[in-house]
Amino acid sequence: MDKSKILKEALDRIKIFFYLMKEGYKLKDKFIILEYHLRLPFQIFNYLIGKKNSRKLIGDVYIKNQYGLFFCGNNFSGVFGAGSFCEPEVRREFKIEDGIAFDVGANLGMFSIPLARALTGKGKVISIEAEKKNSELLLKNIKLNNLNNVSVVGKGAYSKKGKMTFYLDNIGTGGHSLMKGESAKKETIEVDTLDNIASELKINNVSIIKIDIEGAEIEALKAANGILSKNRPKIIFEAVDEKKLAEIEKFLSQYDYKIRKIGDWNYVAEMANRRKLK
Repeated sequence: MDKSKILKEALDRIKIFFYLMKEGYKLKDKFIILEYHLRLPFQIFNYLIGKKNSRKLIGDVYIKNQYGLFFCGNNFSGVFGAGSFCEPEVRREFKIEDGIAFDVGANLGMFSIPLARALTGKGKVISIEAEKKNSELLLKNIKLNNLNNVSVVGKGAYSKKGKMTFYLDNIGTGGHSLMKGESAKKETIEVDTLDNIASELKINNVSIIKIDIEGAEIEALKAANGILSKNRPKIIFEAVDEKKLAEIEKFLSQYDYKIRKIGDWNYVAEMANRRKLK
């Protein structure tokens, strides 16, 4: 039993609680957040005996902060992801004035919404989200924030076009993946390449790509040669371990990209030489 780890997690949860209580949209939302955090002693006990904790809430929650208004559903993972404290280093990289932003693995729109708000009247966001429930939340959040510059693509991004097995997150909403995992549930989804999606939507000026697809990032980037060579977008990506990071770094080096770390598992790739590649 690692007491220091348990203490750190408990302190993190208390900090998260205060953030979310502030950002809960209405009193009902704050009450639901409070009820979830009152489970902490039981969750610690489950952790000690090796039992996974449910993230299901007693009701649907709305979160409102500087990034927008978010309907998060009844899973704590969605509430956590919409909170302003979650991966602020990623949002700080959204310094975009015009063009097209690709949000690959858009979830409920925690990054699509601030990107679209930044681009209102000057550009558009292409939100790629394969999981049906997340797509429904995403569409609702686009409407809640009165945005008309977001297009949702209900497919997975990969290195080929076709159908693939999709492994679903059993507890949260953000762990769905095309990479084989321990999931008890799976389904078949459509996948396509980023170049194909851009071509179908007649897009030729991609300025930024945010990609977080649970280990399949390298596969999606492999089939984005047209976008990378012609548009030279900034890429914000997740790498869950050193092996994944090395694979992405090696692949992007051929396009003259340089990588810098911005968080525990988030990185930014930008071209060192801004000239167009042949």
